[in-house]
Amino acid sequence: MRIETETPEQKYVEALQRASIQIRTLRDENAALRATSPIAVVGMGCRYPGGADDPERFWEVLAEGRDTVAPIPRDRFDIDRWYSANPADPGRIYVREAALIGDARGFDPGFFRITPAEAEAMDPQQRLLLEVSWEALEDARIDTRRLAGTRTGVFIGLSNYDYIQAHVHSGDPARITPYSGSGVMFSTAAGRLSYFYDFRGPCVTLDTACSSSLVALDAAIKALRRRDCDTALAGGISLILSPDSCVALCKVQALAADGRSRAFDERASGYGRGEGCGLLVLKRLDDALRDGDPVHALLAGSAVNHDGRSNGLTAPNGLAQQAVIRAALADAQLAPDAVDYIEAHGTGTPLGDPIEFGALDAVFGKRVPERALLLGSVKTNIGHTEAAAGVAGVIKTVLAIRHATLPPSLHFETPNRHIDWAAASIEVVAAARAWPAQAAGISSFGLSGTNAHVVVAAAPTSKATDVAPSLPHILALSAATPAALAALAAAWEAQLADAQGADVADLCATAARRTPLAERLVAVGADAAGLVADLRATAARASVSARQASTAFLFTGQGAQYAGMGRALLTSEPVFRAAFERCAAVAGDRLGVPLAALLDDGEALGRTGIAQPVTFALQWALSELWASRGVRPDAVAGHSVGEFAAAAAAGAMTPEAAMALVIERAQRMQALPAGGAMAVVFAARERVEHVVGTHAGKLAIAAVNTAETITLSGEAAALAEALAALAREGIEALPLVVSHAFHSPLMRPMLAGFRAACQAHPAGSPRLPFYSTVTGARLPAGRELTADYWVEQVAAPVRFADVLAALRADGFERFLEIGPSDVLAGFARAGGAELATASLKRGVEERVQIARAGAALWCDGAEVDWAATMPAPQRIVAAPHYPFQRKPYWLEVAPLRPTGWSSFDSRGPLDSLDCLDPSPAAAPAEKIAMSTAGIVDHLTKTLASITRLEPAEISPAQHLTDMGLDSLMLLKLGQ
Repeated sequence: MRIETETPEQKYVEALQRASIQIRTLRDENAALRATSPIAVVGMGCRYPGGADDPERFWEVLAEGRDTVAPIPRDRFDIDRWYSANPADPGRIYVREAALIGDARGFDPGFFRITPAEAEAMDPQQRLLLEVSWEALEDARIDTRRLAGTRTGVFIGLSNYDYIQAHVHSGDPARITPYSGSGVMFSTAAGRLSYFYDFRGPCVTLDTACSSSLVALDAAIKALRRRDCDTALAGGISLILSPDSCVALCKVQALAADGRSRAFDERASGYGRGEGCGLLVLKRLDDALRDGDPVHALLAGSAVNHDGRSNGLTAPNGLAQQAVIRAALADAQLAPDAVDYIEAHGTGTPLGDPIEFGALDAVFGKRVPERALLLGSVKTNIGHTEAAAGVAGVIKTVLAIRHATLPPSLHFETPNRHIDWAAASIEVVAAARAWPAQAAGISSFGLSGTNAHVVVAAAPTSKATDVAPSLPHILALSAATPAALAALAAAWEAQLADAQGADVADLCATAARRTPLAERLVAVGADAAGLVADLRATAARASVSARQASTAFLFTGQGAQYAGMGRALLTSEPVFRAAFERCAAVAGDRLGVPLAALLDDGEALGRTGIAQPVTFALQWALSELWASRGVRPDAVAGHSVGEFAAAAAAGAMTPEAAMALVIERAQRMQALPAGGAMAVVFAARERVEHVVGTHAGKLAIAAVNTAETITLSGEAAALAEALAALAREGIEALPLVVSHAFHSPLMRPMLAGFRAACQAHPAGSPRLPFYSTVTGARLPAGRELTADYWVEQVAAPVRFADVLAALRADGFERFLEIGPSDVLAGFARAGGAELATASLKRGVEERVQIARAGAALWCDGAEVDWAATMPAPQRIVAAPHYPFQRKPYWLEVAPLRPTGWSSFDSRGPLDSLDCLDPSPAAAPAEKIAMSTAGIVDHLTKTLASITRLEPAEISPAQHLTDMGLDSLMLLKLGQ
């Protein structure tokens, strides 16, 4: 009997096949997961009527139940010229009121790098999109620079084109400018955002009429799930800038005569027009959580469909509404009973409301009374904002989830009698009520027949971490102009006046994550009151304009140390502590006691063998702390022993190797005989050299710190004689308290042993520009810091003044001292440097000084990662937005009719049969009337079946909006 055995090749092939199957399965599972993964709303921005210029003020409008409808102001158009109470009057409007935002003419073109000429030609809708997008990204705590060049998508819903009549369609060709095309095209509404921010993801403007913004959200959700983009801006915009669109709506009697939407109320007779803009910043939930973004809510699912060929192009279709809601629920993987609130389309039309109600009843079914489906419509507050309506409903719902409250849906007094309220488990939210949200649906049904529904759910609850606030509080503010910065500072002062406790930390952390602009100021304080006081003091001075400049780190030498230096940072800053402990590990027990203990030992710090290693460890830890905050040197220089820290910061040696050499250097210097002395002489080098020359071999110039500050070092007796001689010449001097005469001939006995130590720890060439205080110039590229260099450095004079001059000659005007004092920064300021600040100052609380040094650097234009200085916000807080400095940029948009009103055709479009048949031989009117009679009868019966109205109750005039323009024409002819 022969036994078949598998060959190794066959086993290998089978293993590959199994692996391939597993890979395909995992790929399919991941694709399915991505296709239904929730999308996080991480930022929101809006402009809606009633002063709702941001989500917080929008919530105030909603929570207070405000009706924002008001008379149409003359700066939009002359309503008296256009008004007529008679809907039949051609070219007239029977509505005098609408819900409008405050300022549609103003804009801050300089902020967006747009010329005044282009700003005037731009549709104010494009201008408002720019502003609200900036505010939405501020709300998301996103530095827009980090999105530049990334796959960030833009999805904008827009359908109004009123401003096109200001120039392109004005009837006056002279008004058409080079900016007219880009100023009014729909495509540039989204494209301008991607251009300004340098986004590289999908960029589309969508027009489906009233459903545009929800359709845009659906497109963004799908693009994020498909990985077409990683961040998305999505929403809609609609402004009423011309009477013409109002005339068109009045001709089909779409509008309520008093301008108010009465959703689901018996008095509903059409909708009230509103306007506004709403934008959301979206990310995949996993990405938002990874990035520490604020998660306002989740977009759990969405769907879009069309009515198809129904009872009229513009008429609502209940079956299509049911279908789109069911599809959105399926996308969200939710059962209907998981949804407890619907933000309805709710225009307030006598036909549309019953159809929408019936669709909701069909989808969500019967419920127990205590779990009735709740219903509301933001249109009752701010009117129907058309292309911006859907996103307004989403923002309202997200805010309601945050506040655990459903605001009232206004004007609901007498329920619509054509709705069977008793048979349905649906209730209109006529008064505010508490709402422990599960999930909610938002509907938008477009005049085009395109319907959209989005399901919103609460964000996942995150356990608040007990993170101590970073003290002091740091509030970093910036703006594009001094005037805007002053306005921003005033707004933050008002905000802080009411802030308490943790809110202060969260406010500062929010500001820290915004995009830095040119004009800057920083306030530092222990609490809100301290911040306000410092903000006032800082704002009272002229703001500092950020500039393009390079930063040089200056590492302090021995002599500036003091007891307690670095102790607060060692306790409170993990990055500082970790870097210090790296050095402490090298020191071990070579210094007698642990390195950290020496920080508080003033007597020990007076000894060279201790002072130099402790100073190096402090400097290395400071440089690492600054690096963690985004502050890195473009060049380095060190004073005496500070050159070792400079070399480590420049990458020429590891901190461990540098620490080992510093210990060797310090201990060998400490072992030298006592008797040396040093003094600072306040005179130019040329005035001192002749005196030093008389004590050759005993006295030397140890350092030239500035043009008028020289340090002498050598034997005590020789120094005393030299100082006496200089005093006779009127030159002042200040003896220093030192243990040895550094950088003098007295150092020679230690050089041979130190050379051997340097050879055991070889250094490479610095990776950053290294300015040597041995040569007084920049070290040539590729030059290694050899043992010869370090040995020469011990005895050679410190040419710090020459180094500063070389740095400034190479364009360095921004200096940060890395060490325990302000000595080197003072030398730099004395040498004319524009900015020189210190990491630490004796007598100033260390975290305060670090904050103030960072503030000085940032205000000067340096990169400072303020977010790294403080914990992420623990909660979403309302922070002041950028105060755009608006001026009016406006072209009159009232239609220009060169031949005057007298030529305006008084006939309505339906009074002429020519428009119905383009053929040369149109049918006689009586024949058309006969052919349409059956159609009218069919439409009447169809409407009756949908709305539960009796056929006799169907009045063509009553339902013009719901039936659409095509049906209106037929009804007109059939009468």
